[in-house]
Amino acid sequence: MIPQDYSPNLMTTDVLKFVCDEQLGPGSRHIEPLPKRTAYTIAGNQRDAGSFDAVDSVDPKSGNSFKKPLTLFWSYDEHYSVMQGKHPHIKLLGDFEIIVPQEQPVKVYIFANLLIKDGTPSDLVLKISNAFSTYNAKIHGDARKYAEDQLKSDPLLTADMALILYSFELEKIGPSQDHSEIRDARLAIYEGAISGTIYPSPADPKNPGERISDDDGGYFQKNKIRAVLTSKVAVPGTPMPNRDALHEREIKAGEEANVIEEIAKREESILDCASVFTKHDYKIADLVTFPEFKGIVRDYRLVLYRDSCGNEISIVVSLPVIQTRNSTVSLWAYLRYPDNPQQVTDLMGTIIQNCAIGAALAGAVVGVAFGNLGIAIAAFKALFAECVQSHFDVVLDCMVPGLALFTTENPPGWVDFVAP
Repeated sequence: MIPQDYSPNLMTTDVLKFVCDEQLGPGSRHIEPLPKRTAYTIAGNQRDAGSFDAVDSVDPKSGNSFKKPLTLFWSYDEHYSVMQGKHPHIKLLGDFEIIVPQEQPVKVYIFANLLIKDGTPSDLVLKISNAFSTYNAKIHGDARKYAEDQLKSDPLLTADMALILYSFELEKIGPSQDHSEIRDARLAIYEGAISGTIYPSPADPKNPGERISDDDGGYFQKNKIRAVLTSKVAVPGTPMPNRDALHEREIKAGEEANVIEEIAKREESILDCASVFTKHDYKIADLVTFPEFKGIVRDYRLVLYRDSCGNEISIVVSLPVIQTRNSTVSLWAYLRYPDNPQQVTDLMGTIIQNCAIGAALAGAVVGVAFGNLGIAIAAFKALFAECVQSHFDVVLDCMVPGLALFTTENPPGWVDFVAP
């Protein structure tokens, strides 16, 4: 049996580990094992079926076709700490990670392997092996027609006596390219090198906010806030950092208020909250043109062999592709609270009143007060404070304070990244 197409899996764990191994430089090879087939044995015969180090692609900016080097990806998983102040008064504010893809050019070698069905007589094994070794595409043409002619030459030969399976080897053919654009875009926020605004007084419409980038270094540098690399580890593939699906959203311009309302309602739905609470939201910061990156997988068809009649044997390779786009990213804060000050007073008064009565009626208070008032007063104060605290914790939960991060896509959207 001769397969029509072959799809080498260039995304296996072993392949990704090979690509990721920094100790294996250009010229290093990875041999992908040939899969085993029940009732068949590898005959030891292997034929070179072609090699590829580029695929046809199109420049997203010019629309021109070009040969794109065949590349696979690994990444640096970089962890940063966000710090504020100068030594010795430095505060650790938090941390984040950046996945920085590394693009490794490779060459793929395709091989055809002969497998013989177990129990096939030795003279027929020899005949099949010779036919396999003798085949020449330029002389014999279509491989399937050639195999049919061989079967007709001996009535003892049957089609199931032999299998042709493809395998591949992978070679690194150059150094990896560091996609530092992803890292640079994230760190530019702290370096004052990206357009955007911080709004310290978001409730004041007359306050224009502070620019992230200006002649004085921008908001983060003025406030001595910086990101410091703490660890860097090579990892296979391009893993994506975990995202908060509820609070990190891609939206259209103008949808912010409605989406925040939806988020707050979903958070409030699991709580027993007063209906007098109203949603309020505030824009805290925005980044006007923020470059984003993502990895996708795309299939490419490469022809191994095509005869004069148009018959062909091809391989389909699934390759990772880095795409980029510019977006507007905005950070919002939101919470719910009563609009009317009297409603706030009434709510607090009800909580305090109910807690006072409940504490006084507790057995540790009313049951002891007539015999030892001092102990009863101490118990009353403790129970009252505990009740008020627990109720105000519920009120705080019902305010559903939170943050939302919105991304609005700028034209033209996602396009294949082309290195400058």
